[in-house]
Amino acid sequence: MRATLFALLGLASSAVAQDGMTDVSAKGRWVLQSIGDAPFTASAELDLSEPGRLSGRGPCNGFSGRLDGVWPEISVGPLRATRRACPELAQEHVYFMALQAVRLAELREGTLVLTDAAGREMVFTALPAP
Repeated sequence: MRATLFALLGLASSAVAQDGMTDVSAKGRWVLQSIGDAPFTASAELDLSEPGRLSGRGPCNGFSGRLDGVWPEISVGPLRATRRACPELAQEHVYFMALQAVRLAELREGTLVLTDAAGREMVFTALPAP
């Protein structure tokens, strides 16, 4: 009985440890370069410093949300954002919707690539540490 209890506790702790796990080399802050085949011309950042969480800035608002899954298969959301208006609000909506559709994350030659179920990619470059 005692061995069974320890085995169950071990399985439960493994599942918790993997939930929200991020590849160590992807931790940090990233700048959005493109969504799909189009350059993203407004300013947008993504912060993956905290396990199980993501945060950042869109062109108008700051945001945060959950990051779940086992790397490289991840899911994002729901996102919470401040509610400021600005001329780039439509681009921000595209960014937030694309983030919440992400299903796969990978690092390719120093870039972070987030991909949705349809294969559309978001490409980020690393932001230098402050």
